[in-house]
Amino acid sequence: MDKALTEAGVEHELIDPLAERNMEMQHCFVASERANDVARDAFDRMIAFIKS
Repeated sequence: MDKALTEAGVEHELIDPLAERNMEMQHCFVASERANDVARDAFDRMIAFIKS
């Protein structure tokens, strides 16, 4: 999706803390942002992008 968005000229930010940390977690892990530091990092980065 990153490639397609870039080619289309869409402003976006690739946020993948699992790949950055070489981790695997369940789909929709961001929903656990209140109890998981990695999920909180992803959630905070997404919200910061939305607000920018």
